[in-house]
Amino acid sequence: MSKANKAVLAIILIGISVFLGFEPLYEKVEGGVAGAVIGASFGAIFVVILTNYLLTKQTEVEQESTRSERVFEEKVNLYKEILTATEVMLEDGYIKGSEEMKRIPFLMLRLQMLGNDEAIKSYQNIYHQINNIFIAEPGNDEVEVSEESFLKLFQLLGDFCNVCRLDLKVSEQKIDTKLFNIISEDIKKSNEILLGKVNKNISEIHGHIIKLDKSIDLKTIKRDYIAWQIPNWPTKVEYQVVTRVKQKIFIVQVSAEGAKGKYVAEKLENLLPLLNTKFPNFDWHCDTWYSDYNNRVFTTIDINEPEKAAALYLQIINETKNDVDSIVMGK
Repeated sequence: MSKANKAVLAIILIGISVFLGFEPLYEKVEGGVAGAVIGASFGAIFVVILTNYLLTKQTEVEQESTRSERVFEEKVNLYKEILTATEVMLEDGYIKGSEEMKRIPFLMLRLQMLGNDEAIKSYQNIYHQINNIFIAEPGNDEVEVSEESFLKLFQLLGDFCNVCRLDLKVSEQKIDTKLFNIISEDIKKSNEILLGKVNKNISEIHGHIIKLDKSIDLKTIKRDYIAWQIPNWPTKVEYQVVTRVKQKIFIVQVSAEGAKGKYVAEKLENLLPLLNTKFPNFDWHCDTWYSDYNNRVFTTIDINEPEKAAALYLQIINETKNDVDSIVMGK
């Protein structure tokens, strides 16, 4: 029980005591100087108790106000630090395990201390996405952030900012859904413009692919990868050429990302003997790709050999697409 509540209880008890215990005394005294002294004494007692109550309540209010101000300042600083740390992580297009990944768990712990449940949940989605990006290439300390992952992180950061807005009581409700969608779409477009200018290697290999096979109908041409698939396949079951500029390689692979493609991922390793037989001059491997389970078979080619990478890409499509289709169809 707080001091203020104890004071109120004391006032009530004293009032009851006066009513029950001292009424006979007043009747016997019958006024006069003695009655005045008794009345003044009880008045003084009530003044002391009420003053104590008011002072205690004022102290509690001041302490609560000071605590709230301090927590508010700490929250603002923490939320700004989280956004800054994420900005630094993404601005060069790479996530560095030895530097940047080590910082995130401590930000999450501080958020658990100060943030509300919605803020913690929202940042957990960002943390999970960053982890998936980093573990996609377990052998590398620096992992390039794909265009798709980059845009996904920006969307999650927008959600996080919206939750922070409520937690800080900047507003009583989230940003209007229509306005939020407009802002998100503008951010997406600006990033697509920026990211679209980054990777010339994709332009080079795309040119070689079209030169070798003018009839090919590529599904996706993004900043850092090209994809092809048969139309009835799950969305992220694809043949891909991915660039890793800092590592100076093309990754030529068959991958199956996402829940809908997991049943395909479980059988992709069966392609290794075929690939090793058909293309023995390349080192083929099976491991994780934006997942916590093996979901791709791949090889790498020097980034200075786009024509070689393009030729291999088309060859593995022609030689193995029926095998992948059989896996997709469950045959």
